[in-house]
Amino acid sequence: RQNDEIAVTGTNSWGTTYLFSKETYARAKGMAFEATVKQSGDDAMVGFKNTSTTFQYNQMPYAIYFYHGNLYIYEDGNNRGDTGYDYSYNVWYDVRIELKPTSGALYYYRATGSPTWILLYDSNYNSDTSFKRGMDVHSGTLTIDNLKEIAAGPTPTYRFYGLGSHTVS
Repeated sequence: RQNDEIAVTGTNSWGTTYLFSKETYARAKGMAFEATVKQSGDDAMVGFKNTSTTFQYNQMPYAIYFYHGNLYIYEDGNNRGDTGYDYSYNVWYDVRIELKPTSGALYYYRATGSPTWILLYDSNYNSDTSFKRGMDVHSGTLTIDNLKEIAAGPTPTYRFYGLGSHTVS
């Protein structure tokens, strides 16, 4: 850990260098994993992991895979394909995986500082109810910062009448 960042360097083997939460989190509408990440190499995944004691990418039901400058989606070790979006080495990106209420997840990314999230993939796969969060690094170094655990909860609804500015608290 340095400068409030955590860097995990791979050893050319999945499941030997990883970082996952100790606690588990329950699936609920709005539950999301969000972080700022920077990849300096070719093989790393970030996302949700099942509750098994095996710590490698095929235990991750929902993961964004950083591979040779391309972003892929992997679910329990199954490649869902190239998203069509790229990343540059040593550049910060924000990633977000939001669980759907009963099964599946929404995968997003953006260049850090950009106001707009890009939807990478919409999945209906897997209905597991408990997860850990983190990353598995095969090669290169994946650095993670600004880890956010977005919990589900009540969603307030507001109705504004007329044009103009309105105060919300």
